[in-house]
Amino acid sequence: MTYTLVDTDIGPVGLASTHKGLCRVGLHMSETEFIDDCTRRYGEPLRRDDEGLSGASDYILSALKGEPTPYDGPIDFQEGTPFQRRVWKILQTIPCDETRSYKWLAERAGSPKAARAVGQATGKNPVSIIVPCHRIILSDGGIGGYGGGIDTKIALLLAEGVMVP
Repeated sequence: MTYTLVDTDIGPVGLASTHKGLCRVGLHMSETEFIDDCTRRYGEPLRRDDEGLSGASDYILSALKGEPTPYDGPIDFQEGTPFQRRVWKILQTIPCDETRSYKWLAERAGSPKAARAVGQATGKNPVSIIVPCHRIILSDGGIGGYGGGIDTKIALLLAEGVMVP
């Protein structure tokens, strides 16, 4: 596995990849914390590779400047249940400057009454920002939760030009 750490306006962002693709985005962690987290999750040693992960790094930096380009690199969803993976794939279809509700996501995932399960799946998204779980809000327009913290969610949405309550 390889990793890099990107300094951003929201703090450090760790990126890790297997030979299959990006598998982890870590927010608000030091390099040591990110390495320890990935080692616990995947049981493999990590090697720093800033150049090999430059596409993902560039995406993160562009997204935070409000200039995201489509992320077209491979993603390795080795974590998660089949339902969670389905939710994460649907998240990738939400355009940059738009939001959707947990209810909308539950309907697209084939479980219209599973908004809470969808919320849990978005909270376990291992590649946040790249797979934009921050674009999911409450049906009433409220901001909802975010694993990286509400301030980070608001910063991401504002960078994308989304009005937040």
